Amino acid sequence: MYVPLRVHGHHSLLTGVDPPHALVARAAGLGLPAMALADVNCLTGLVDFLRASEGTADVRPLVAAEIADAGGRAGRLVALVETEQGYRNLCRLVSARQLGRDLGVEDPDEEFDLIQYAAGHQAGLFFLADHPRLLLGLHGRVPAERLFAAISPAALRLGGSARRARGPPRHPPPPPAAPPGGGGRAQHPPRAGGRGGRERDARSANRG
Repeated sequence: MYVPLRVHGHHSLLTGVDPPHALVARAAGLGLPAMALADVNCLTGLVDFLRASEGTADVRPLVAAEIADAGGRAGRLVALVETEQGYRNLCRLVSARQLGRDLGVEDPDEEFDLIQYAAGHQAGLFFLADHPRLLLGLHGRVPAERLFAAISPAALRLGGSARRARGPPRHPPPPPAAPPGGGGRAQHPPRAGGRGGRERDARSANRG
């Protein structure tokens, strides 16, 4: 049984194009038993998604959101709601991501960290992690039956390209080749003001 758990609607900028009712209609046409609308860092399309699902008894709506880490760190986490407590925790996760911090903590300077906040607001949620960094960070902090690997090749390429961009070049440029007849030694022009330059200036003056 196939159930899509990472569907983006048009509330996910640059990644989704269809409104929730069109997604529900498409799922019903494909005979899917359920579908999770997991817009990126928001729950903006949730009400439209639930209302569209009321019109068909064939597709069960699953409440979810896809949460990206702050600062461009690789990996995203899809949080799927199981219970009412899970929905409250999902709202807190999304709000903390949008604000950059959690209003419920005492330290106003504490910045949003996806691993930390997911571990602290996990009750009633299932997590799908698309990058090894998130799996390793949540291992031992979230029960194994609630944490699943959904490795995304796109997430791996994003993390790898960012690391390579910051690192030194993998292959240094080759040394300059020696000109023919140079005895295997590269010939360099004399430096300005050096002995060779003064001798040429003197010969030019004598010929003049």
